[in-house]
Amino acid sequence: MGYLEQATQTTVSRRGFVKAGAAAAAATALTGALTGCSPQSENAVELSETSNPEEGATWIPAACWHGCSTRMCVNKVLVKDGIVLRQKSDDNQEDSIERPQHRGCLRGRSQRKHVFGADRLKYPMKRKHWEPLTGGDKSLRGKDEWERITWDEALDYVAAEIKSVIEKYGNAAILADGVWSRCTDNFFNRIGGFTALWGTHSYGAYSLPVLYNGFQHRGQAGGNDRMDLENVETFVMFGCNPAWSACGIHSYFSGLLKQEGKRFIAVDPFYNDSYAMFDAEWVPVYPGQDDALILGVAYVLLTEDDPASNPLIDWDFLSRCTIGFDADHMPEGEDPKGNFKDYVLGTYDGVPKTPEWASALCGAPVEQIKNLAYAVAPENKVAIMTSWGPARVNNADHISQIIMTLGAMTGHMGKSGHMTGISCDSSTADGGPRLFTVGSDGNPSIDAPVNDCINSGELWDAVINGEYTYNGRMLNYGFANLEPIGEKRPCDIHLIYNAGREMLSSRENILKGVEAFRKVDFVVTHAWVPNAVSMYSDIVLPISTPWERAGRIAADGTRDAVVIQPPVCEPLFEAKSDQDIVRELCKRFDIPETDIFSGSEKQQLFNQIAGTTMVGEDGETPEPMAKITQEDIDSWGVEGAPQDGKYPLSQLWEEGICIIPRKAGDNYGYIAYEDFVADPEANPLENSESGKFEIYCKKMSDTISGMGYGSVSPLPEYVPKANGFEATFSDVAGKQKGDYPLQAFSPRGLRSIMSAMSNVPQLQEAVTNPVFMNASDAEERGLANGDAVRVSSPYGAMIRMVSVTNRLIPGAVAVPYCGWLEYDEAEKADRGGAHNVLTGSIAQGQGTSGYNSSVVQIEKYDGEVIADANKPQNVIFEDGE
Repeated sequence: MGYLEQATQTTVSRRGFVKAGAAAAAATALTGALTGCSPQSENAVELSETSNPEEGATWIPAACWHGCSTRMCVNKVLVKDGIVLRQKSDDNQEDSIERPQHRGCLRGRSQRKHVFGADRLKYPMKRKHWEPLTGGDKSLRGKDEWERITWDEALDYVAAEIKSVIEKYGNAAILADGVWSRCTDNFFNRIGGFTALWGTHSYGAYSLPVLYNGFQHRGQAGGNDRMDLENVETFVMFGCNPAWSACGIHSYFSGLLKQEGKRFIAVDPFYNDSYAMFDAEWVPVYPGQDDALILGVAYVLLTEDDPASNPLIDWDFLSRCTIGFDADHMPEGEDPKGNFKDYVLGTYDGVPKTPEWASALCGAPVEQIKNLAYAVAPENKVAIMTSWGPARVNNADHISQIIMTLGAMTGHMGKSGHMTGISCDSSTADGGPRLFTVGSDGNPSIDAPVNDCINSGELWDAVINGEYTYNGRMLNYGFANLEPIGEKRPCDIHLIYNAGREMLSSRENILKGVEAFRKVDFVVTHAWVPNAVSMYSDIVLPISTPWERAGRIAADGTRDAVVIQPPVCEPLFEAKSDQDIVRELCKRFDIPETDIFSGSEKQQLFNQIAGTTMVGEDGETPEPMAKITQEDIDSWGVEGAPQDGKYPLSQLWEEGICIIPRKAGDNYGYIAYEDFVADPEANPLENSESGKFEIYCKKMSDTISGMGYGSVSPLPEYVPKANGFEATFSDVAGKQKGDYPLQAFSPRGLRSIMSAMSNVPQLQEAVTNPVFMNASDAEERGLANGDAVRVSSPYGAMIRMVSVTNRLIPGAVAVPYCGWLEYDEAEKADRGGAHNVLTGSIAQGQGTSGYNSSVVQIEKYDGEVIADANKPQNVIFEDGE
């Protein structure tokens, strides 16, 4: 990315930013370590040659909290007088395969720049032209100036708006997203409920079918344990990029495999940095067309298999462990002609799914499709691994079935050195059940009095037009309450309360979201930096980061570790935690805190640590992790009882991580589906009516088809995708391209975790976040590396710089999931790289969000484009204003 200029950093006042101003300024003068906004404070003091600004500083473990694959990196911080002077990573012990260091990536090592950045939201504030109970000029949301107000004013305003909406329209008129702040959900449920939202988000089209077809994608069945990976010979990876999305410990696990000489095959539109690291063989495919490729592979397996001389199919596995593969193994009562084998061969539909057929739809050369079929033959030790990326596509409802079917045909499940499953998020190169279980915080759970819940594909249309499709109360990623009734319901949203995920950037069709935000009566947001959703609000409540709270414990990274993060510093400026805000709202609604909280945040953390268990050396029996004494309880100032445990609480608090050491042949090893494959009758799969892998899955079809977004076949058939490959043509049969001839997809960006941290200047400088396009597509449009371009879709446009590469399949464009909305009203385009300006609001099948399913056109832009790192930070108020 050498074509971009270096960052020009903005100097802002730091007066009063920290308690120890002189000491902080001194440290900054020496190291430039305090802020991401200035290499040196205005108030730096002269130091003598013998001064040591780090004298008296303490190292504190400070794990990341954002939603990357690991969330388990030990990023230690050197703290003095509440200021983080610098960071380092895990050095608790020597690095080894058995007990690897959990080192941080460039994002985690930039965390102090995020927490202490000049653009931290310092005070409660309201939009200048907002008026209580009327909204004022709502068209100015996103464009208005800000006024500082007190916390009492802010909370009084928020409480009054909530009460007014409930009185006039009822609780269902409140749309709230508290996925990362459960206490706000409980607060609204306590006062009568709210309308929730749900989406497939990370899981994409894996969300629902895996509840019925027998194939899992998380935890116990994500794949084999990392200690078994050395037994694999060939890794086939669909849409994986741990070097960007799992930079820490999981990327390390993956990298070790290349050192051992393993073979890697990459099926992806983008030959990304991970594949380059693995020296992988590249099978290029168009975004969302993995199903067509696999059907072509299945055709080769079927037509060239000879059990005696050329065994390409594990017929024993298919017979014992699956239903629906051929006419002899269809579910009772179903038409035998509806089997997978005859579908692939085209026996009844007249369309054999040949490599030539597949190539025309997916872009992979015919020979590579054939070669892939032989690479996954049963005699080879193969891991067929996929991320959720290929499933974040509209109409991709069968992706889990088709991946499962490929693994079943070749028998790569249930034995050492063979696996088929997910390799992303916490299961990247590390499958199996978690060896730690975090205890409960003790907070009550409050049932939802209102069951309205809107899919993200309908969300903005529902707010604007007043109607949506009800499918049951979806509790974020928990679909236990799914009711496939597809009922059309009216809705009347008047208040949006965002205390969770960034509701605008993280949902499809941002510009329609802006329209919805400008329609409702009131918008309030919790935020610690000026992200898009806060800037389109009426009142913004500045919240503390996890570094400024009581601490946290998490076990959602590697299966054999848990992290404990103590508090790093006091809340900056006037920031409060989400819980502090809810406690204040409770007072204004005459609700006892005890209805929502089990005690202080420190008490809740203590409850969690005390209740955390770890699997013992026998590989089965859970035992308490923490040894807690009465002295510990007294020093923490909490209620509890002493207990025996594996490690002293003081040690866990000091080191910030607890790891179960591993070794080959220990009792913690895990082979996904091992018991089931050995004896399917005695060990039926729980998420399957038949107890087997359902290649033909009637319950999945009935459930999803009943949701009201369109029918889905029981069989994993090829389906054209909305805003997918076929949509790039005005005439598919004649191969005539249309107005939007390119496919866009959104890999996770290297400089941010989803959209979080995209505002950090150092990361902006290190990772420029361009739009990537193929060299031949660029040449056709007269574009060169570093040119300014306008990327347009049917839903919106963005202006960015382009990176021209041959590592991208022709016809595809990669727009990393990083940027924050910076809408240019004159150009009618985003300048911040917010990829969801290009995606559409579409609810089909199971309501999958099409983050990797867009059609676009790219043209040269003649106006000025400023690199993100050269833009001034959005500092709302200087300290003291």
